[in-house]
Amino acid sequence: MSKNSTQVVTKSGSAAFAKAIFRFAVLAAASIFAICLVWLNVRLYAVPKGSAERGVVAEDALDQLACIGRRLRAGEGADMQMIFPEGWFFSHALYGFAWVNVGLRTPDPALKQRAVDEVRWVLQRMDTPDGLEFFMADTQVEHGVFYLGWKNRLLGGLLALKPESGPTPGEIESFHRMSAELAEAFRATPTRHLDAYPGQSWPCDNVMALSSLRLHDELFDPQFGDVIESWLAYTRDHLDPQTGLMPHMIDGRTGAALIRPRASTQVYMHAVLPELDAGFAREQYARFRELYVQDWLGFLPVREYPIGSSGSGDVDTGPLVFGLSPSATVVSIAAARANGDFELADRTVRCTVDFGG
Repeated sequence: MSKNSTQVVTKSGSAAFAKAIFRFAVLAAASIFAICLVWLNVRLYAVPKGSAERGVVAEDALDQLACIGRRLRAGEGADMQMIFPEGWFFSHALYGFAWVNVGLRTPDPALKQRAVDEVRWVLQRMDTPDGLEFFMADTQVEHGVFYLGWKNRLLGGLLALKPESGPTPGEIESFHRMSAELAEAFRATPTRHLDAYPGQSWPCDNVMALSSLRLHDELFDPQFGDVIESWLAYTRDHLDPQTGLMPHMIDGRTGAALIRPRASTQVYMHAVLPELDAGFAREQYARFRELYVQDWLGFLPVREYPIGSSGSGDVDTGPLVFGLSPSATVVSIAAARANGDFELADRTVRCTVDFGG
């Protein structure tokens, strides 16, 4: 065999060997990827430890709440305020609502008392200069419907916990007074929507305020049903024509939609809308689920904009990842549970456990 023939055979053998190695590497990578997908889907469809039973406190929830409480007491609310306009208030309010949920679920008297103490601490903080700083302008109600509605709902949550020592006279009086102020303003407003800031109204804040009135009617003599029914009638007649959902933002004076429906506020509304009207809530959640939730490799992330459309993130949404909203995806857990969609809730919790630590 000639030298040239030997070189050809050698090169041919080397090329074949390289191709075999490449095919093996591709096959190995594909196999690893497939195994990872199978593992991910098994994990996503599995119910996370601590949430297997509905209506119980997850095992790690108390540790997480203790950590958040320490950080808020260390001043982290101010850090959140630098990230988005209502950061301080949101951080404290959601912490308080989490403790309301713990208190309502636990049979342990000591833990329920701890929940009462933490909610009272949050309510006291809301009345400090830090809590009021961003809400100094009055609208139809004192400090705007964002501040008053969320605070009133949290105060109602405290009263729903039925503290062992009983609510204080001041707590009951405040709940009556703030509820009456909200109801009077809703009745007097043609659009049935109140402003969070002068001239700016977000339906999600109004839903929270109305939820506080519904809770007031459950805890005391009913007197605000007409307010809720009027809001529902107006809202049904002013849904976004393309999606059939409530707008993201409206002009509270004219009722004109300023920003079309977006997931960052939809998830908050769907978390409490069943308290106002179960039928309307089912219709709205079904549309939201169809238009904003995507099935991606077994994960159910939430888009900020409807499927088929796009847009950019802003101070309300935070960064978007290929159109997906991490913040709306996390809050969708509450919306899903409120509407009985445990598939979305459990799979999203599973994903946060696996990837969020």
